[in-house]
Amino acid sequence: MGGRILNIMFIADSFIYLQLQKTACTHIASILSNLFEGVQVGKHNALTENMLLRNRLILSSIRNPWEWYLSLWLYGVSGRGGLWQRLTNSNVNGVGQEKIWKNLYANDDVTLFRKWLKLIHNPCTALQLNDEYGNVSGLSDSAGFFTYRYMRLCWEEGVESCSSVFDSSNILFESDLRLCHVDFFIRQEQLELDLISILSNIRPLNLTEKEFILNAGKSNVSLRKHTLSEYYNLDSVRLVMSRDQLLIDKFSYIPPVIKVSS
Repeated sequence: MGGRILNIMFIADSFIYLQLQKTACTHIASILSNLFEGVQVGKHNALTENMLLRNRLILSSIRNPWEWYLSLWLYGVSGRGGLWQRLTNSNVNGVGQEKIWKNLYANDDVTLFRKWLKLIHNPCTALQLNDEYGNVSGLSDSAGFFTYRYMRLCWEEGVESCSSVFDSSNILFESDLRLCHVDFFIRQEQLELDLISILSNIRPLNLTEKEFILNAGKSNVSLRKHTLSEYYNLDSVRLVMSRDQLLIDKFSYIPPVIKVSS
């Protein structure tokens, strides 16, 4: 596999929707395919210069980082997902590391999630997650895995040509303002309202279409036994806050409230 991440997108005449994993992208793409003529494209395709020159709007979706990591882990606990396949593959990570990851995916215990999260954010394991994430100088030291996936999908130049931006958080923020080529983001937390608002900029939506968006059921929903706040503790909340600061600040995401025992 080489750790490559699929760049999956839905392409219509007037827009391109870039699908960022675990942001309800399958659900959104399904809605778009019912409302617009278009084609679903995948298999490591990136935006081409020709696509950008056609003046299409570029759309993508985003999610609270604390929710994103939990959803990604729970997907692996259920035995699904490209990351789970890579991490638990002895041909990729060796027998010793494979067993460590398999143990962390054994069940949806809160303690296992926190250990998995800590390991995911350890720069020493970056190569196990993805070759590019581990090889671009400074990337895994400065950005969490979610931020990396966002940059890889939403930045015009990707990440390989931008290694100098990982020297400090300030440069990372400035570079995002310059390089992010997405015109509109759909927040998973207000998915239906964002979709209606954004698509209305493309063409008017009638009442039936709006009702379709509001009533469409989501797919690939990760089930959980506990609330978000119960999966996290103060240390894990701070870990995500420090590693995915770009996304948290850009989209004004709020961390889960942790009850501190007296």
